[in-house]
Amino acid sequence: MIPMLLSIVSNYSMLNHILLRTIMTKIINAGILVAMVIAIIAFGGCKDSSTNSTGYQNNPTPPSKTPPPNTITISGFAFSPSSITIVKGTIITFKNNDSVIHTATSNDGSWNTGDIGSGGSKTVTFSNAGVFGYYCARHTSMKGTITVQ
Repeated sequence: MIPMLLSIVSNYSMLNHILLRTIMTKIINAGILVAMVIAIIAFGGCKDSSTNSTGYQNNPTPPSKTPPPNTITISGFAFSPSSITIVKGTIITFKNNDSVIHTATSNDGSWNTGDIGSGGSKTVTFSNAGVFGYYCARHTSMKGTITVQ
């Protein structure tokens, strides 16, 4: 009977040791996982884009109120700029900032944006050299010139 009791106590002690080791391993693994998540949040993926590789802060460029270089805006029933010089192959964007529909139509009929709604834009690619007068087909007093070199 005593050998049987010693065997039970020994097996209980061994099971207790295995269980304790399993629990401790899980606690350690959970701690490592938490530490990794904290490190990723603190140091990875959160790079400040205003600091360059030398550590100096870049001055952000303020938003420009001028249109991109190849954009002609339509505002106040006028094209702006009303005259522009470009090179062959340039794409011009006509951007309508008025509350009414406009067009940009060449005087010789070689190109036409069609209707450009309020807030909309259309593009025209200029492949040939020359001087192109244009107007708004809906408001013929609106005029401009594009010189292609």
